[in-house]
Amino acid sequence: MMLKIFHLSESDFEGGAARASFRINAAINNYSDINSILRVNKKLTKNIYVKGSNKISRLINHLKCYLSVKITKLQKTNNPILHSISVFPSFLDKELNNSNADIIHLHWIQGEMISIEEIGRIKKPIVWTMHDSWPFCGAEHHPNGLNDFRYVEGYTKSNKCSLNKGFDLDRLTWERKVKNFRRNMVFVAPSSWLASCAKKSKLLSKSIIKVIPHPLSVDVFKPLSKNYSRKNYGLPLDKPLILFGSLSSYDNNMKGWIIFERTIRRVSQKIPNLGIVIFGSPKPKIMPKIDVPIFFIGRINDDKKLSILYSAVDLIAVSSKMESFGLTASEAQSCGTPVVAFRATGLKDIVEHKKTGYLAKPFSSTSFAKGIIWVLKNKDRHKILCHNSRKRAIKLWSNEVISKKYKELYFEIFNK
Repeated sequence: MMLKIFHLSESDFEGGAARASFRINAAINNYSDINSILRVNKKLTKNIYVKGSNKISRLINHLKCYLSVKITKLQKTNNPILHSISVFPSFLDKELNNSNADIIHLHWIQGEMISIEEIGRIKKPIVWTMHDSWPFCGAEHHPNGLNDFRYVEGYTKSNKCSLNKGFDLDRLTWERKVKNFRRNMVFVAPSSWLASCAKKSKLLSKSIIKVIPHPLSVDVFKPLSKNYSRKNYGLPLDKPLILFGSLSSYDNNMKGWIIFERTIRRVSQKIPNLGIVIFGSPKPKIMPKIDVPIFFIGRINDDKKLSILYSAVDLIAVSSKMESFGLTASEAQSCGTPVVAFRATGLKDIVEHKKTGYLAKPFSSTSFAKGIIWVLKNKDRHKILCHNSRKRAIKLWSNEVISKKYKELYFEIFNK
C-alpha cells in the first residue's frame, strides 16, 4: 500500500528548519513510493507538494504572533534565544484528524502555527523531527548554554535562574507540554547530540528517539569551478577566502561572531592576503573591527546560488556555540568545501576531524585559529579535505539515503 504522510512546518523556505523540512518532504516524494504533503503557513516555493494557508489564515496568524510576542515579554530572561509559547488555537488538529494521512510528521511548528493543546488532540501517529530543543524545553528554543540543565531536572520554582524576572513562561509552557504531549510520539533528531539531550530531558526521557540527519540534494550542492564561482559574486581571485554565515546582534552571541573576530586577528598573522565573506544578513551599520577585507553577500534564497558561494571560498568557519545539526556545514562539504567548527553539539556529527575539516576545542579562539591555519596552510592537504568532504556528503546526507531512513521509520510505526 502507499503510505500518506502529512508534514507540518511554519514555512517551506524561511530559515534553516524550514529548508530542512522542505527537503525531507521533497526527498520522500522523489525517492520513495510514499505520498508526502508539506502543510505550511508561509509558502515561499512553487512546489506542488507544498500546501499553504489562505490570506485570512495568514492574517489571523500574524495577529496571533503579535500577541504571543507581547505575552513572551512578560518574562524577563537572560536567555537571548527565541521563545515560543504556542498557546493560541489554530484548529489544525481537526484538519489533521480529518485528513487521509496515515502519519502526521511535525517539524518547526512555532510562530503560533498550532498550540500545544492541539498537538495533544491529534489522534493519528506522530513523528516529530526536532530542528531545535523546543520540543523538550520550556518556551525557549535552546537551553541557555551547555550548562543550563533545567530541561533535565524539570522546570520548578526552585531552579528558576535568579537573573530571570516576571512570569516564568518557561515553566508554564513546559507544564502544558507535560500535560498534553502523548507518550507514543516518535521523535527524530538530526544529530546524536540533540538526541542525547532529548533522551536525558525530563519531558522526553521515555520517548522513542531516532537519529536521522537532514538531507540535501548532492546534484545541486556540488563542487564548481572556483574562478567561475568567485567571478559570479565579484570576489577576488587571488585571496584565500573564509566564509561566515550571518552577522547580527543575536548571532554575535549564538553564532560565535566575537570568537570568530578574535580568531581572524590570529589567522591574518599567519595567512597573508586573507579575505572574509559574510552571507545571510545585510552589511551592518557598524563594521566589524577586523583589519581584513570583508565582502558582504547578503541573504541567499536559492540553493544553486548558495552552491556557487560555497564553491567560491576555501573554507567555511562555523563558530556556533550551539547547533542542532549544522545545515551550512553539510551543504559546504557537499560542494567540496572544508569546515572548521567546534567539537561540540550537532557539529560533531557533521565534520570529521582532519578528514573533512577541523574540530576545535570549545570555545577557544586560539584552537579555532589553529584549525583554520591547518586547513589553509598546505595546498595538497586542502585538496584532500575537499575530496573527502564531497565523498562524505554523498554517503551520509544525499536525498536517496535519508528518504530510505524515513521510509523505514514510517513503516515501522505504521505496522505497529
